[in-house]
Amino acid sequence: MADRFSLLPDELICHILTFLPTEDAFTTSFLSKRWKPLWLLLPNLDLDDVHFIKSGKSKSLLRKMMSILVQSVHQQHVRSIRLRCASASNYFEYEEEDSANFNTWITAAAEEGLKHIHIHFSWIFNQLGFIFSLRTLVVLDLKFVCVHAFGKVDLPSLKTLRLNRVEFSLDFYLTKLLNGCPNLEEFEGISLSSVVSWDTDIEYKSRSLSKLARASISHLDEFNIPFDIFSNVEFFLLKEIVLDDLPVFANLTRVEVVYVRRSVYWKLVFGVFENCPKLQEFFLGKPPILISEDILWYCPCVVPECLSLQFRKCTVMNYMGEKYEKEFVKYIVENSTSLPEMAMHTPASLDPQRRLEIQNELENYCNQ
Repeated sequence: MADRFSLLPDELICHILTFLPTEDAFTTSFLSKRWKPLWLLLPNLDLDDVHFIKSGKSKSLLRKMMSILVQSVHQQHVRSIRLRCASASNYFEYEEEDSANFNTWITAAAEEGLKHIHIHFSWIFNQLGFIFSLRTLVVLDLKFVCVHAFGKVDLPSLKTLRLNRVEFSLDFYLTKLLNGCPNLEEFEGISLSSVVSWDTDIEYKSRSLSKLARASISHLDEFNIPFDIFSNVEFFLLKEIVLDDLPVFANLTRVEVVYVRRSVYWKLVFGVFENCPKLQEFFLGKPPILISEDILWYCPCVVPECLSLQFRKCTVMNYMGEKYEKEFVKYIVENSTSLPEMAMHTPASLDPQRRLEIQNELENYCNQ
């Protein structure tokens, strides 16, 4: 039977190969001479250790991934690199040489126009600081990575920065990193940590990012994050955050405050209203069950400016009609002069009779 697939033009075959993991696309090079160079024309590298483990080659999976990477980098213009070595620490003995080679190959790709980097390395490499000077990067996504040293940060093209479980040796390194991203439009920080907290007596100034429109911060624990650097954002998600003092967010129009495993921290909730004069939409997410924590009630002495201007929508998820929830609803209803919509969503597991009682309570608040 004739191999009609091989008769297709290179552009169409390469388009089909982009839907495969890079390891699988690489194996097509053994089909025939016709196929040998095609995988090198792919603009995206997607390497996942899961494919190597399944094939029984996990002993040297990282070096195999690097071998594929170096072949591709030296023969094409790579636009996106995604590397995932979640299990490599169980099978691979770390060597400094591999880290140096990795740095060299990624830098070579950047010189050819690399725009996207997604790295999930399970703490294998801690010398990733060189990435922060790759001027062509548009998207940088790091997960389970240690950043223990880096020099000058120069990311003029970066628009999206995602950091998930990234460990810095000093917490002010995050400020240093963000200061080097003047055109950043979106930031996400999840479970950030540091080995040592920066001495608060020593000032390290952060600059406001004028183009940053969206920010998401969650599970900070003891990590000191420079909230003033996000002062220009229009959308902010705060998840599992306990914070007393917020800077003024002059352009913020939508805020989501979400708690999954703890009670609502009301001082932060009202701090949002007090420090966001242009706030239009507020979303409060809370656990579907009551959590016993002694969190004191707090509300402003002066009605926040946003409630008397353009405030348009307030949503509360898993509303159960407990004391402080009622106080929050009453406060918003009594003090907002422009609110056309307030949505309370009860948990799906809530007793129908209790749901009806809550509905009647809410109607009474609105009719007062």
